[in-house]
Amino acid sequence: MSEPITRLATEHYDELIEFLNACFNPPGDDFPGILPGCYQPDPEKMRCNYAIRRDGRIAAVTGVFPIEWHIGTTTLRIAGIGGVSTAPKWRGQGLMNRLMRHVTHATRTDGYDLSFLGGQRQRYLYHGWERTGTVLKFDITRTNARHFFYGDAPVAVTLEPFDGEASVLEAIRPLHEGQLLHCARPGDRLCVQLGHWFNRPLLARDGASRIAGYMVSSADGREIVELVGRDDDTAVQIIRARLSLDDLNAIEVSLGPEAIGLAHRLAGFAEYTACVALANWRLFEWQKVIEALLAARHRLAPLPAGAVVLAIEGAPTLRLEVNADGATCVVTTEDADVTENAPTMMRALFGPLKPSTTLGALPESARILDAWCPLPLGIPRQDMV
Repeated sequence: MSEPITRLATEHYDELIEFLNACFNPPGDDFPGILPGCYQPDPEKMRCNYAIRRDGRIAAVTGVFPIEWHIGTTTLRIAGIGGVSTAPKWRGQGLMNRLMRHVTHATRTDGYDLSFLGGQRQRYLYHGWERTGTVLKFDITRTNARHFFYGDAPVAVTLEPFDGEASVLEAIRPLHEGQLLHCARPGDRLCVQLGHWFNRPLLARDGASRIAGYMVSSADGREIVELVGRDDDTAVQIIRARLSLDDLNAIEVSLGPEAIGLAHRLAGFAEYTACVALANWRLFEWQKVIEALLAARHRLAPLPAGAVVLAIEGAPTLRLEVNADGATCVVTTEDADVTENAPTMMRALFGPLKPSTTLGALPESARILDAWCPLPLGIPRQDMV
């Protein structure tokens, strides 16, 4: 008889952390240090972890961490899957598969709209998660900046460490929440989230010492994983200021797919650019997710009018339309222009490649997809688990 799958409680905290540290061997042997917003000895956070026990000890565990994703006026519930692990002595016995089937059912039952997780693509494709979405990456050197901005005014912002001071936190909160797409970080969660993955937040001030934005750099300082300025010009100034620090000769800037204006600026002088998928995603509420992201894409840069009907294996048939009134996605009984399985349809809609590259030659009735997609599926590194 199979062992039951249970949700962990506060009294299991030390055992859970010891188990995760042993399985992942994280930097500093400190799983709570990597993700302090997820791993704390309180009931709500501990209940996020589903476990199978053998011989009185945790044998396998998987975490399901709730995230609120705001897309304009729409809020989507994301299930962030993390900490998927099995003790070495119990590997190869199907424990991870049991847990993944269980959490898939749990996320559906609990009303999540979509889910993401990291890890090897095919391993999780068996369970319905596919590598898709987009992150925009720009490699920028001091030489790029020196030539491109030659003759311009000096850098107009200065950077300083952010220590979580309450007044500063409340000053940057409107910048974070003012983004068209952002994950909720209520209360002190904003401060905690900025330090996830051992990354380092830096505060930007203008010449009048006013807060102009913030950035989060990787632990080694070589990547900007989150960048928010009061406008795109300020964000570029923050990048230039970061390049002037230390003996750093180059940085990589990662942006979400919604950062169209800033991406346009950086593409003008970056040495290298790339559009990549860094997470595995699965949709549960296709109509709700697609409508929110299609409307966001239309708001970021107006899309050409048109309509297309998609039949998705295991989901309702959907009509996507852009017209003078906006962008919509509704369930329909119309004949489909394109029929595909769920993983392939996710890649067609959310990238990182164009639909015609993913699907091959599109019928004339569906060619509008190349003008609309990829839709902006992707959240910042600091919100991943």
